Amino acid sequence: MGVVTWAIGGKDASMFTISATTGVISMSKRDYENPLDEDINNVYEVTIIATDSDKNTASKDLKVTVTDVHEFVSGEYSFAGVTYKTVHSPNTNRVWLDRNLGASQVAKNRSDTKSYGDLYQWGRAYDQHEKRNSGTSPTQFTSLKNTGANNGPFIIENSDWTSADSTGEEREKSWGAAGGGLCPTPFKIPSKEELEAEMTATNITNAATAFSSFLKIPSAGYRAMSGTVHTQSSVFLWTRSPVPTPSDGDIEAHYFIASNAAAGFHTMNRSFGLSIRCISIYDPIPPSD
Repeated sequence: MGVVTWAIGGKDASMFTISATTGVISMSKRDYENPLDEDINNVYEVTIIATDSDKNTASKDLKVTVTDVHEFVSGEYSFAGVTYKTVHSPNTNRVWLDRNLGASQVAKNRSDTKSYGDLYQWGRAYDQHEKRNSGTSPTQFTSLKNTGANNGPFIIENSDWTSADSTGEEREKSWGAAGGGLCPTPFKIPSKEELEAEMTATNITNAATAFSSFLKIPSAGYRAMSGTVHTQSSVFLWTRSPVPTPSDGDIEAHYFIASNAAAGFHTMNRSFGLSIRCISIYDPIPPSD
């Protein structure tokens, strides 16, 4: 047998290199949008050939498929009259909107009122109820689709704003789809797991670090079941994750809070109004070159 020498062949051999002594094969980075293989289908075909000192040979055919990857490209996305930009997490590679939904600007400080944005009831679409000065009503809706396109009142005195979808499954699905009725496409409301992964990786441990992070999250307060807006030095963000089984009559969902002293996840009645920060529907993606 003696010494083995390695070589390559096949119709896409020119796209590869191989070490004649070790057999280690490599291919330089390829662009999915501009395939260079002979069939122009992003499947690169190569044959590895081993020859020993006695001229015995063996070969192995390989196929290398180049797949599409969504690269982060900073852009602008508009919804309901507000244009957002994007920010790319240096810690999770997720892409987020640069401000809370409804905010007219990125936060300049924790108490920047122009960066507060709107306060949504959990699982509810954009229908003007989210405005901080919207009207109120104690009458629950009986479905998820009759809130009124432009004048939906903020539902008070109930643990949920609707008597439909008590488990929250339908609204979780809606808020997890592209747009979700309130985010610009291709963004969605994050799940508890997605938001928790970012807060942990970015080391957001209180309201101060929420603002100092790349997300620039202001302390925008919340709107209570009474309809009263409480502006205080804390961050409140909804996730799309419901608590499926009511506890002691309370119908709740998971949210994130960051106060002056601490940060963490808790549950709250779905009729509360909280801020929302949208995340891209795409899996973690690398920054563009």
